[in-house]
Amino acid sequence: MIKCNQKTVFDYLSPQSQQKLKKAREKFKDCIKSDSNLINALSRYNGHLYNVAPSFKQKLFNIKESKLDLFIISAGFGIVHAFERIPDYDLRMDNKIVKQ
Repeated sequence: MIKCNQKTVFDYLSPQSQQKLKKAREKFKDCIKSDSNLINALSRYNGHLYNVAPSFKQKLFNIKESKLDLFIISAGFGIVHAFERIPDYDLRMDNKIVKQ
């Protein structure tokens, strides 16, 4: 697991955008595994991009050293900062469109 500072996406959003994201996250709260450990998003996700792409590995190193910020699009949380601590959840992105 990657140890890092405790940034969240909310540190970068306007108050109005924070409210919109909180409201959107609330819609998916039933999919969140509330009994799971909180770990940073960069450690939570393990897709191809995070494990293989050579140029991305250097960027990950810079992110770990807090030289860059990385935001991740999450099926369960919308947008998250790479160092935002999140629980596990049971959602996947697919080609379906979510209706409001």
